Amino acid sequence: GLYAFGPEPEDRFEILARRELLVIKRGGGFPHRLFHLGNHEFQPAGAEAVRIRFSGEGSPASSLTVNDPGIVVVATRL
Repeated sequence: GLYAFGPEPEDRFEILARRELLVIKRGGGFPHRLFHLGNHEFQPAGAEAVRIRFSGEGSPASSLTVNDPGIVVVATRL
């Protein structure tokens, strides 16, 4: 699904299922595999310090939060 944190196309994250794996893609960027860490928290491949947490009741999640050291971005599902 699509999650937005601003009005521009680059201000969106897309979560995709590819071959039974979850990936995240921002704007027109490249997809990155998500590794499940438990409790609705994931780590994108190649970004060991970054954490992505899905929130909200039910499925799909109504929002996601990206925690990169020093930066926190909250995006809501479109």
